Amino acid sequence: MVFINGMLFCACLFLWINADYEDRLYQRLVTGVVPTGTSQQDMAIALLHASHRLVKPRVALFSDKTVSGVVYRTFCQVSV
Repeated sequence: MVFINGMLFCACLFLWINADYEDRLYQRLVTGVVPTGTSQQDMAIALLHASHRLVKPRVALFSDKTVSGVVYRTFCQVSV
């Protein structure tokens, strides 16, 4: 029982740390890209351009990969 409780505690701690990291990363991206006092539409466009600049260099690494799997087959038609 102690082992299961320890595993559950470690899993919760791991998920909490990852969620906190993603929140801080998102806030850092927003504060670094979007100037204060901009409209929602300008903010969305600025974040779109920033995410494109971050992802664009990775195209050379992942463009020739064949994607397969249950998640891809399930959500491919939805996202396209």
